[in-house]
Amino acid sequence: MRTKNKFIGTAPYYSFGWLRRKVLDNQSGYCYEMPNGDLVYTPDSRHKYGMKLEIWTDENGERFCTLEPRRNIKAA
Repeated sequence: MRTKNKFIGTAPYYSFGWLRRKVLDNQSGYCYEMPNGDLVYTPDSRHKYGMKLEIWTDENGERFCTLEPRRNIKAA
C-alpha cells in the first residue's frame, strides 16, 4: 500500500533546527547536524553555505521534512 504524502514547500535548514557544521566537512561533503545529533553529508557544492529542505504532510496531517531526493546525499 502506498502512502499519500503531499508536498507543501521548502524552507531553509535552520528552520528545522539543523546546524551547519563546517569544521566536520570532509571528503564525503558538507556537514549538517540534525536536531537529534545525526550528521548528514552532502557533496552538492550549492550546500556549502546552506540548503533547503522539503516540507511534506502525511495522510494523517503530520508534517515532516526531507532532503531533496534528487541529490546524492549520505547520512552518517
